[in-house]
Amino acid sequence: MSENMAQKQVVNDLITFKQGQDSLFSESDVLEDRLEKIRSKMSDLTNIKNLHFLLGAGASADAIPAMEPLIKEVEGRVNSLDTEASIAADECSFSHQSLKDGFQNVKRHSPKNLENILGTLTQSAPI
Repeated sequence: MSENMAQKQVVNDLITFKQGQDSLFSESDVLEDRLEKIRSKMSDLTNIKNLHFLLGAGASADAIPAMEPLIKEVEGRVNSLDTEASIAADECSFSHQSLKDGFQNVKRHSPKNLENILGTLTQSAPI
């Protein structure tokens, strides 16, 4: 089997696109043709009025960061020297240490609830 035939077989095996039971690809479509057909069909579908998407749990996996990495990002910013300098420069009514203490306190009570953490930080350290 030639390399071209092998690549075509891989494309046929791995990339499918169906409307109902009917495949939208022909056997002779190469990768570029298949991708273009997918783009075209998706473009047509998104121009439909009253289009609705029903997504289940996990649909955003790897697309939208989970809470844990976002909490770590918030913690990094709370503890950063840039935040300390910003608080000092703005002559805030709270200290950088009180912000860090407040973060640790709310994180201790709601370790995985980003909304609760951000809500508490916003209330205790208005920006």
